[in-house]
Amino acid sequence: MANVDIRVGYKDLAWFTANPTLILKEGQAVYLQQTGTYKLGDGVTALSALSFLGGGGGTQNLQDVTDEGSSTTNEIATELGFYVRDANPDTLIETTINQLLVNDSSLNELFKVDRVNDIAEYKGNEVAVVDAINTATDYPTPLDDDKLGIWDVVNGLFKSVTWLNIKATLKTYFDAIYATKPTIIDDSINSTLNGWSSTTTKSVIIHVSDKIATAFITIDGTSNSANATITFSSLVSSSTMLTAYSFCRITNNGAIVIAAGSCAINPSSSTIICFLNWGTTLFTGSGTKRVQLVITFRID
Repeated sequence: MANVDIRVGYKDLAWFTANPTLILKEGQAVYLQQTGTYKLGDGVTALSALSFLGGGGGTQNLQDVTDEGSSTTNEIATELGFYVRDANPDTLIETTINQLLVNDSSLNELFKVDRVNDIAEYKGNEVAVVDAINTATDYPTPLDDDKLGIWDVVNGLFKSVTWLNIKATLKTYFDAIYATKPTIIDDSINSTLNGWSSTTTKSVIIHVSDKIATAFITIDGTSNSANATITFSSLVSSSTMLTAYSFCRITNNGAIVIAAGSCAINPSSSTIICFLNWGTTLFTGSGTKRVQLVITFRID
């Protein structure tokens, strides 16, 4: 089409599409009314070969500004290296979702706009985030004031949480699931004996978990009385509720007692009493005396 005089003004996209070979005179400008961008003539170049210049604010129809009137590719190049593509060029605005893609061969979505349901969703560059995490400097000991990102599903908001609050939340959660770790008391030195003048073995180990104590005791030595008692230090005392009993292995005056002996700890006591049988028979006050027992009792 030969050079023509046209009035400077705004034309719709259909006009630009219908006049691809039009040659504007030098200095003549024609604006695309949907966007405010314009083409400036040079007296030589056809209209379709001229680039749009400038730009205006306001809402734009994506199809109207893509490809400068073409309807074949539906994409806009940007300086950031991203572009917008419509999966279905014929129904871009009314029924499809616009996608901001990483490149022309990837479907890694950064931003999606659903015009039908009026929803805008920012998805983030997942590849970039993963790479950033994998290449970040190791941070083995977080401080209490350090923060992590978290999604609040109740309010639909992105929020932060401190490492201090994470630890407190995890402690509350796991404390409700797992029993308290037993406290182990070695009372071998502080406990006292009655019935031995000397010992070759004295082991008094107590496991305490909540209100339950289990004592593992082995005493081997020289007898100096008929009694055989072990008194815990002030760390442990039995409950006022009831007497606890248990069997024990016995050596009396150097001889192993075939029948099992017995031991007991009375209410509000910290002393275990041992007998030669399941009655109240006492030991011989001489020779080698050995008691070996495990007894469980409640503590206050």
